[in-house]
Amino acid sequence: MLNVNSSNKNMAFQLRNYHLQVIVSVQQEDETERHLLMNDHLSTFHDCAKHISRLKVDNTALVHVTKEGDASEYFASPHTTVDGKSKIKLLSFNTADYADHVNTEMNSYSFQAYWRSCAFLLGALAETSLRADVSIIGALPCKVESGRFIYATCIDELHDWKPSQVELDILTRKVFRDYIYKALPFEPIRVPRMFAAELFAENQRKADCILNHEDDDVILCKVGEHVDVVEGPVISNTRQIGRFAVTGVDYVDAQYHFRGVSLPSPVKCSSYSWDLIVNAATVSSAPRLLQSGTEPSQNELRAS
Repeated sequence: MLNVNSSNKNMAFQLRNYHLQVIVSVQQEDETERHLLMNDHLSTFHDCAKHISRLKVDNTALVHVTKEGDASEYFASPHTTVDGKSKIKLLSFNTADYADHVNTEMNSYSFQAYWRSCAFLLGALAETSLRADVSIIGALPCKVESGRFIYATCIDELHDWKPSQVELDILTRKVFRDYIYKALPFEPIRVPRMFAAELFAENQRKADCILNHEDDDVILCKVGEHVDVVEGPVISNTRQIGRFAVTGVDYVDAQYHFRGVSLPSPVKCSSYSWDLIVNAATVSSAPRLLQSGTEPSQNELRAS
């Protein structure tokens, strides 16, 4: 016998879900479209890729989104939730579309998703590898041509620490062991600025950076147990990172800048070529500093 109250509850639930379902059109390589019915603000673009193929799930590094209605376009992380009816392209590291965005200066900001993700791991590494109290600050904006990504920290208990090559190798292995080999997802979420500041209340330098952020909202990203602020889209998961090396730590204006270099997993590189890349990244570049209470803005990242 059907319970009337239960039936009404189910109907109400279905009606609520009806309004939450949107069509996401996935543009495929042959220019055809696959129309998917997804849950708005619940399903992710990663979930969309699951409806295409396992290969598409593994290879998608970034998503190009065109919103229906205002036709606005933007790039999103694969684990970003769907926001209204839209048309998307699931971009891998080897697609022609992605290569265009790598080489076009206007769109270089989107390419930085990969190095932004790698710099995120440098912050996680710095916070978890040292016995000293580490205050993470943020990734420094730098040009891809510089051959390195950099993450700034403050370590009050250390003064002019210069890690040896053995120590750098240990840090590199820790990145692989704790993050890359585990294929951990980069999970971003947009939150109010004040909420993020409260989350980092014990890290006054980080909280000051967030409070001085130019936008009302900031993007938090979680990888494993580590949470940090990111200034744009990140890749899908840590297994998309192929070669990775921590190449140095610079002590600049009371800050420790962790330097690294990396290549995506689909990019093939000989050991000889990789050694050249790592050696080029070991030279300190004296990058522009993050002053106390400031954080690289999205405009700075676009210009870098």
